Amino acid sequence: MDSDTSGGVAFTESFTGGDMYSPQKAADIAGVSRTTIMSAVKAGKLLSKKNNRGHHRIDPEELNRWIAGRGDRRKATTYTATDTDTQVLEVRLAAAVKEAESLREQLDRERAEKERLFSLLEETQRGRGLWERLFRG
Repeated sequence: MDSDTSGGVAFTESFTGGDMYSPQKAADIAGVSRTTIMSAVKAGKLLSKKNNRGHHRIDPEELNRWIAGRGDRRKATTYTATDTDTQVLEVRLAAAVKEAESLREQLDRERAEKERLFSLLEETQRGRGLWERLFRG
């Protein structure tokens, strides 16, 4: 099997890419963009192979090596709610609860109206029809 690793990319003629990751899948796993993965490949920091279609494929072990060597570059952000944040959220919650109660009441009224209309429909189907009642007394 001939391979050329120039530029950090191993070009293998008979490679099929069985258990290898696409650049997008590698990016998803690493929590970075596809562009970051491709930049690392082009810079020779992350080795990849090309399949017979010329698409890059990355070995899972190579990806793990790259992630470990890279460290966690994302800034860890922690958020602590302030008293003002808490008050705003409490007001929003109270408004949402009030709206939910109002919607429940409206739903109950709609259900009652539905029952009334069904009862009226049943009456008209049992006896004379509505047109008969209206126009033939």
